[in-house]
Formats: sequence, C-alpha cells, structure tokens
Amino acid sequence: MQTKVRIARQFSQAAHCYDQLAEVQWQIGVDAVSQVTPTSGMLLDIGSGTGRISALLADKSGQVIGLDLAEGMARFASRTQPNKAGFLVGDADNLPFADNVFDYVFSCMALQWCQPISQAFSEVARVMKPGAKGLLAMMVQGSLQELHRCWQAVGQPAHVNHFLSLETLEQAAKQVGLTWQVQTRLYQTWHTSLRDALHSIKDIGAGVVLNPTRSPLSKAVIQAVERRYFENYQQQGLVPVSYQVAFMEIQK
Repeated sequence: MQTKVRIARQFSQAAHCYDQLAEVQWQIGVDAVSQVTPTSGMLLDIGSGTGRISALLADKSGQVIGLDLAEGMARFASRTQPNKAGFLVGDADNLPFADNVFDYVFSCMALQWCQPISQAFSEVARVMKPGAKGLLAMMVQGSLQELHRCWQAVGQPAHVNHFLSLETLEQAAKQVGLTWQVQTRLYQTWHTSLRDALHSIKDIGAGVVLNPTRSPLSKAVIQAVERRYFENYQQQGLVPVSYQVAFMEIQK
C-alpha cells in the first residue's frame, strides 16, 4: 500500500507539468487510441492521467469514464477536460464499478505499476460486459534496457523498474478468461546526460521504483554508469531511453 501512496503522490505533483514533459507517453497514447474499436457504449480509461487521451477516446465511444490512482491527476483532468469524460480517483487493482458494466476498457502506460498483474487483469475482466473488447498498452521487458545494462556492468542493481515479459502477461490474461492479440513497438527518447535521462522519467511522476534496493548511490557509481552509458549507446552526443510497449487487444 505504501508504494501506491508514493505513486499517487508523485503523479499528483507532476500533473501541472505532465503534458509538457511526457512527449513519448503522448505518442504512445495516440498510437494506442488509433487501435481502439469504436463503440456507442461506455468506455473505461484506466490510468487516465491528465485526461488528454480520454479526450481522444471520447470521439470513439458513447461515454468515457477516466480513472486514476492520483487524485491530483483526476482533479486536473476534471478541470481541463470537463466536456469529454467523467474522472474518478480509483485503483486498477480494485475498480470501483459493478460487474459487467463496460463495453470497452482502455489503459495506456498505467498497468505496469500493478503488482501482481493478475489482480489488475482480473478486475479488467470483471467490469467488462460479456463480449466486450479492450486495448491495454503497457511497458514490457526490454524497456529501459540501456539503463539496466549499465547498472549491471558496474556491479550495481538497477535503480529503475523491471517490466514483465509478454509470456507472463499472456498467462495472466488467459487465467481470467481474456483472449488477446499483441504487437510490440519500441519508442526512444534521447538525452544529453544520465541525469537528463533519469529526470525524463522522474519529472513526470514515474520515478517510483517498485522493488527498490538499498545499495548506495555514490558519485563514483553514478559517474561509472554514465561512462558506460555513453561508451555503449551514444549517438551524436546523445543517449537513449527505450520504451518497449505491448499493445494488447483483448476480448472477454
């Protein structure tokens, strides 16, 4: 529970600047929306954030309900997108809705925060009507791979999150009766330093490490990681942050 409090707090604090900073997240969201099957019924957007993706979804559904763990995000969305969707505060692991309510469930760059993922998938399936469809976009194994490899190269545990494999996600989906089709896509942002790369994650509220280590972060360690980062990955003076994203089309 303490981890969820930290996640909610950090995203709430980032709400006012999120849209200006989260460029790759916007692109991923736009790509996810392009795969949504239009419906005249109710659509649930889990992890609706600032509401800008919910606004796009409003053109593809009869009614959109946006749900976010961070109260600050839900408040911001209600203020900036009042005519596009209704926004609530809630947890993907315990959706505040009755069974068999939604014609479509959408989530983009949110469910990777859920542990175990089977609980979130169970809740998604529960609130979907029989035959309902959905699109879940999540960061998966291979995300932040350059950072992981550089931490490992200097004998340190990575101070960024690990992500689930496609096989794990498929198993969790099947266990709750969801059929699925998946495609993956790699997105990258480019940065002038290790600090800049890490801040591109932290400044949008995504800096909570789900399974943190207690290894010290000395200046020497940070410098060693940055050296490896540039030696192995720099292109024209910039280093990448990679987002491996799975786009999962589901049906109950």
